[in-house]
Amino acid sequence: MKTLVTKADDENVDPKEIDKITSAVETIFVYAVTWSIGGNTDLAGRKNFNTLLKEVMQECNSRNSTTIPIPEDSYYDYTIDMNTYSFIKWTDVQEKFEFKDKMSFDEIIVPTVDSTKYLSISLRLLKNH
Repeated sequence: MKTLVTKADDENVDPKEIDKITSAVETIFVYAVTWSIGGNTDLAGRKNFNTLLKEVMQECNSRNSTTIPIPEDSYYDYTIDMNTYSFIKWTDVQEKFEFKDKMSFDEIIVPTVDSTKYLSISLRLLKNH
């Protein structure tokens, strides 16, 4: 990965900057694989895909000098903080629901983790395509 983020004629590239970019690309790659390939499965398929993805990422980390994050739970439980390029739980970005006495029944939409996931992914797809 480091060869992809350095210029051939630039010997004065800060190694910390290269590591930062490499880590960001690896995190975004895992997120993209999770939702592009594994997002089209049912619950059992997601469990199997998550297990396989963790095994592949552990193998990559042990063979290479990569530090791809591997969560204890599921990759599906995480999104990316685009400021730090690190995984954060969907529950950390989920809107807080506040019931107002004057709300009519048809105005009440309670955000869930799933609605947060799918809205976020849909908006990213619409924004970028």
